[in-house]
Amino acid sequence: MGEGFKLRLAILAVVVFVISGWFTYQEFRYALWGRTAEATVTHVEHRQERVYRRRRTPSTRNVTLIALQFPGPDNASHQAELTQSGTLSVQPQQKLSVQYLPGDADMVRLSGQQNWFAVVFFIGGLFAVIGTLTWVGMEANRPFASARLVSDDRPVRPIQPKMKKRVMKPLKPVDDE
Repeated sequence: MGEGFKLRLAILAVVVFVISGWFTYQEFRYALWGRTAEATVTHVEHRQERVYRRRRTPSTRNVTLIALQFPGPDNASHQAELTQSGTLSVQPQQKLSVQYLPGDADMVRLSGQQNWFAVVFFIGGLFAVIGTLTWVGMEANRPFASARLVSDDRPVRPIQPKMKKRVMKPLKPVDDE
């Protein structure tokens, strides 16, 4: 694998990790500090929204807007608006169970709408980041090959010039004088 591919793979793993980490953080906020309350539906509106895609003709999707009123922890009345995809059969004055975060008026959702998909992606991204860092560390600590490498990482011995063998001639005897 090329170094560019490895870098793109590492960047992708970090991006998946960060984005899913944000949604996982929101889920943990609901799990730790979230409260459940019975809400009364005050207004329901069904409409179609345009969805812009790369196609030439924009498509539409059905959206249900729900206005809710529910008691908070101090028994004060709180109001919230939810947007749900699809047509949800909800009538005014109907009771719904909602989860909310005290102190944050925008953090309201219907009970049972946990985002476990983001949590699973976060855990997968965590393993991917750990695996990528381990892989990069192992690559960095791998000793350099003394010979050049071919494409499949097998060492190839460099071609060395053959030296001519010199034949040694016997020495002439020295005359004793």
